[in-house]
Amino acid sequence: MKRHVLCVGAASWLLWAATAFAGAAPEEAGKLYQEAVGVLQANSALNTDAKIYAAAVVKLEKAMEMIEKAGAEETKLAVDVNSALFWAKRMSNTNVIGEIQRQRVSAGVGTTPPPPPPPAAEKKEEIASFVDPRLAEAKKKFDAGMEYAKANESNLYAVALRWFQIADQISGTDYSVKAMSLARAAQERFAELQKKATPAAGGGQPAPEDAGTPEMQLIKEGDKYLEAGNFEKAIGAYGASLQKKETILANRRLGHAHFDRAQAQKEALLPQFEAVDTEYRAAYRAAVQERRSMLGVRRYVDWNSPALVEAKKKVDELNAKARIALNNYDAAATRFNALLKLAPQGKDLDASGHAALCYSVRRADAAFRARGRQLLVAFLEGYKPANDIERTVYEFCRTELEQLNAPKTPQY
Repeated sequence: MKRHVLCVGAASWLLWAATAFAGAAPEEAGKLYQEAVGVLQANSALNTDAKIYAAAVVKLEKAMEMIEKAGAEETKLAVDVNSALFWAKRMSNTNVIGEIQRQRVSAGVGTTPPPPPPPAAEKKEEIASFVDPRLAEAKKKFDAGMEYAKANESNLYAVALRWFQIADQISGTDYSVKAMSLARAAQERFAELQKKATPAAGGGQPAPEDAGTPEMQLIKEGDKYLEAGNFEKAIGAYGASLQKKETILANRRLGHAHFDRAQAQKEALLPQFEAVDTEYRAAYRAAVQERRSMLGVRRYVDWNSPALVEAKKKVDELNAKARIALNNYDAAATRFNALLKLAPQGKDLDASGHAALCYSVRRADAAFRARGRQLLVAFLEGYKPANDIERTVYEFCRTELEQLNAPKTPQY
């Protein structure tokens, strides 16, 4: 059974937009949001009573109903409530779910019938593609997440919940992995700020011992390079730290630097893949021919069509560039596995989860896909998250396993 965390947080972090639209109901929705997220936020590394957690979920559900009735689904408050509700429900165990159902009745939540489902989209002829067809929509949601993060950079907790929701919405794509990384990073920064504000509460990673040693100075140097977006120099500094002394922290930093660099390299290639894919699809359509016989008309593809051959050549060239990014996943897995050898009892949720992801993100390769599935299953069975940072990684890995078990979509 999963452990769940709820807490009371400082009001300064709860920036919500009840003033984005008029009316008593939306204002009440904003108040409910403030109360509920206060429960979810401040003590994210502790357990709480199922009734308290359920009450927070029901408040968020009631706030969402108020927003929908007011026709204010496009406001910032609606986004905040929706993200918090998604997180709260995702973290609910069986005890909490039962309590939610009981409290819904007394709160009068869920009495409004849901809207009718949208009409089914017209089925179009499918053409072979080298690009995940979900990519365009995933990029649109990811870009919206970036806009939200920039507009709410002072509210790290809300940003983390939003990225977590987006990662789930676009699961199975490369943008999803990056959204998860951004959610985790926002939660780490939030936990560190909480720790500085209330040292006794803990949170985040402890300050490294012997911070003045040569190996720790190199880690600090790498952190500065990474913050500036210079992966190459950051990786060099972390590697130099490991040469001085092998530590858990240096392995973690280097592993994440390689992992994030792989994501950045793949992201840079995605527009090129999209352009080539458009060319490939057009060439494919043009290469489809018909042949008539006594048995009727048979359609076939002329794979020797010059345009199709040229488009396929461009795809192969991009795949060669993509393998550079995949090499960074290999390097990241090496570092995460080295960390696990140093960790107490060989256990570290963050390292183990990311080591599995280094394989699962390479979905186009059946061998890596199988190994990723194996590692994800072992990870989910072997760990229980203890705080929001760990929950983000854990739940993302759960979704990733579901994607691996779903029908395959072509990806590079």
